[in-house]
Amino acid sequence: ASGSCCGGSGGGGGGGCCGGGGKEVHSTTEDKLEEAAAEGLVLNETAEPIFPPELQLMEPTRAVWITGPATQWIQPTSLADMLELRDKYPASRLVVGNTEVGIETKFKNLRYPVQISPRVVPELCALRVDDAAENIIVGGAVTLSALEHFIAELEGGANPALPPYALRGATAVRHMLRWFASNQIRNAASVAGNIATASPISDLNPMLCCLDATLELASAASGSRSLPIRDFFLGYRRVDLNPGEVIVTVRIPFTKSPYEFVHPYKQARRREDDISIVTGGIRVLLAPVDDMWKVEAADMAFGGMGPTTITARTAMANLTGATWGGEAGDSQWLTGAFAGLSADMPLPPDVPGGQCEYRRALPMSFLFKFSVATSQALTATLAALPTAEASALPPPPLLVPAEASASQNFVTAPKPATRGEQKYTLGGGGLTKGDASGSRAPLEPDVDPAAQGEGPESRAPVGEPVVHLSAGKQVAGSAVYVDDIPEPPGMLHAALVLSSQPHARILSVDTAPGLAAAPGVVAILSAEHVSGSNHIGAVVKDEEVFATNEVHCVGQVICVAVAETLAAAQEAARKVVVEYEPLPAVCSILEAEEAGSFYEICDHEIVSGDIEATLAGADAADGGGLVQVEGEMRIGGQEHFYLEPNATLAVPEDGGDELVIYSSTQNPVKTQK
Repeated sequence: ASGSCCGGSGGGGGGGCCGGGGKEVHSTTEDKLEEAAAEGLVLNETAEPIFPPELQLMEPTRAVWITGPATQWIQPTSLADMLELRDKYPASRLVVGNTEVGIETKFKNLRYPVQISPRVVPELCALRVDDAAENIIVGGAVTLSALEHFIAELEGGANPALPPYALRGATAVRHMLRWFASNQIRNAASVAGNIATASPISDLNPMLCCLDATLELASAASGSRSLPIRDFFLGYRRVDLNPGEVIVTVRIPFTKSPYEFVHPYKQARRREDDISIVTGGIRVLLAPVDDMWKVEAADMAFGGMGPTTITARTAMANLTGATWGGEAGDSQWLTGAFAGLSADMPLPPDVPGGQCEYRRALPMSFLFKFSVATSQALTATLAALPTAEASALPPPPLLVPAEASASQNFVTAPKPATRGEQKYTLGGGGLTKGDASGSRAPLEPDVDPAAQGEGPESRAPVGEPVVHLSAGKQVAGSAVYVDDIPEPPGMLHAALVLSSQPHARILSVDTAPGLAAAPGVVAILSAEHVSGSNHIGAVVKDEEVFATNEVHCVGQVICVAVAETLAAAQEAARKVVVEYEPLPAVCSILEAEEAGSFYEICDHEIVSGDIEATLAGADAADGGGLVQVEGEMRIGGQEHFYLEPNATLAVPEDGGDELVIYSSTQNPVKTQK
């Protein structure tokens, strides 16, 4: 191509190399290296070569419009064009990182015939400090990582006009973003997408609410309007967006006083890559009144405490005007704010997600931690002032030394490198390795296995902390999982047709729409295609491979679509029509007890000791030395932390007489059967 990089040949059009500023640089012979050094050109053989400028992607000057069999993908280049598209296609979805829409289309089978990408619309890509240096202007299409890095640049002095205290709110947002999902998600997900999703357990939305951020909305029909973000959330996954309206920018105010303090809070089962149990953002503005510090303004917002992000208005009102730290000797100064939190977020016992008592306690815990951290920050702020100025202000509240550690917060602490550790206890007992004849002997329980050496008298591997054979590959990222195996030529893909009913009689299964759903659909297989037994089970064969007459749970397999591509198989599975007659469903242990629904075959027992005699002893006058605890507890379903998605690859061998099966399973024998 004309004007392309010469590749070091000097043919770039000007007699020299485009990678060397017009100078020809060679690295193939010693004399050329010496010649380059003599001319003052430094050659770094460890550096990446210069990427040819002609191959770099330029900003598009025209809209991109891609039409597929099921979806149109449109990328406008101006706000006016994007609003016109939204007005023309009101059911369209704006997609930046596909972190939410991708889940909806892949796992929830939702379809969006028109998808609009705002990634090159200038207004939605804005990321700057406004002219008055009062707000950060964040375009709706800006990624979470870009916002995180921009705030870090401001903290590093990118805008010298900003006083250090102005960034306290922005810093709190950056701290929360560090623990938001993973790097890969933050690199793709957009700020407006996260806001509009209106997750009730969002990490970002409570922070924006407590900072009193403002959304700039626009549509072709009604023009532009501003809306405080705390008024944007109407209910579970419902927001104040009119048809055709989009979030253009988010205005995040700077903190305006050295006595304004902001902190983020988050509680989750684990810190990395986990959905929060409760998140929160708290901000107060303190003011000196007489010889005390008063709360001039307070903002608190929480996630995980209701169907949407909750602004704790009662607690804010109760805290505003209060003496920070309380009057002398007052240890109950937060009581009114605590009562307000309880009134603002009264989680019922049957709240989705459970843990109502624990979750109700967390906002109060956050507020207490905030009070300690803010008092410490106020003390540090006053200590940094000139003596004359500090002496004219009230002293900071006194802290109880035992409570000082309450200010610790993993969200704001330096984020350590990811690491893992497994602790174990090396118990005694077991069998010896034995001699060549295979003879083994039991070890005494109180004998230290580590003292037995490596001979025949040492303990056999069972019970020893032996490293898993694949552990090294797994932690190094080099382990090969099923999805990493190259596809064999002619491989077919399968997608399951699953029950949508908890208990129902199957009246009919119409596979014709599935067979015609997409090119490349080969077959739809069901129980009638099973040549052997259609029954499976770990112990008792009481389950069906493919449901025949009844389904007994949501997700039970009815049939499987097979096609040349995964997309075609999934589309075929979606188009299969199953007609049901609903039957009474038992969905809890309590309902099972009431209905007398028990498995007659369940006679397995695990017994240790004489239970009856032990309980009889507890009835003695002294209680038999036992403490009896009675009550009821409920434990929900538990999910494994998967190392890979469930997948199976079956490859015919030996002319089709054998199958080699690769499966993500812990039970290859059952898979083989």
